[in-house]
Amino acid sequence: MARPRKPLAERIGRLSQREGDHLVWQGQIKDGKPYLDRVGNPARILLNLTEHPDYQIRRDEGLCDDHRCIEPHHYRVIRERKFKYDDQASTPWRDPRNVSAFTDRELEDIQEAVEMLNNKELPIEDLDQFQPHIKAEILTRFSSLNGR
Repeated sequence: MARPRKPLAERIGRLSQREGDHLVWQGQIKDGKPYLDRVGNPARILLNLTEHPDYQIRRDEGLCDDHRCIEPHHYRVIRERKFKYDDQASTPWRDPRNVSAFTDRELEDIQEAVEMLNNKELPIEDLDQFQPHIKAEILTRFSSLNGR
């Protein structure tokens, strides 16, 4: 009987090595890029993209010149447009690099409120309808956007 496979994250940890701010892949290289069987680039595992085939990753050339680097912060995530089934929404994906204390809904509310403040559609006094931590985040983003 074959032994059970190790979790992918554990295999990546075993096959990679930290060098400064880079996570260097020591495993298989295919077409000059890090490769893990049935996954592709191992950085997809680190970015939680295995269940999201409509998202692709590209290495940020300005951040890293090492073709073996799989550090998640050195990649851009690109959502592909669906041509065959335009009516289907993309699968929801949350970026693990941006650790946030807010839920997706709260982040949408914050972004919408900042845009409305910026367009002068919402007076600052009306922000009292939000919870205090959300109001503080709205004001922080609005002030950083306007340089205040």
